Amino acid sequence: MPRDTEDEGLVLDAGVFIALERRSGFAASLIDQAKRTKVPLVTSAAVIAQVWRGGGGKQTPIALALHHVDVVDLSRPVARVLGLMLGRAGTTDAVDAHVAYLAVERDWTVVTSDPDDLVRLEPKLRVVRV
Repeated sequence: MPRDTEDEGLVLDAGVFIALERRSGFAASLIDQAKRTKVPLVTSAAVIAQVWRGGGGKQTPIALALHHVDVVDLSRPVARVLGLMLGRAGTTDAVDAHVAYLAVERDWTVVTSDPDDLVRLEPKLRVVRV
């Protein structure tokens, strides 16, 4: 889990929301604990685009979780920074880059299902696997 500081939050990648969609107990408890302890949660709007694809009630846990998550849009200046990050890392996933950027910007831990891709973008990231 993240360091024990008052202003520490968590950056959520797509894996957290996919786990919620699949009714993962770990993901649900992570969101519930963050709500109870007032740990701020943030994600990229691009993450929501990746996970908002199901129907038939599959999106319900995601929609409920999003009431407690700050969703950050991608601006032109940040997009340029992400492009530089991708070039340095030799990768192409702009969504991963935005998640890594949000974590670095805030000095927060990332909750992810794929830590390797994120750490490749930013080796100093703190990550928790979902």
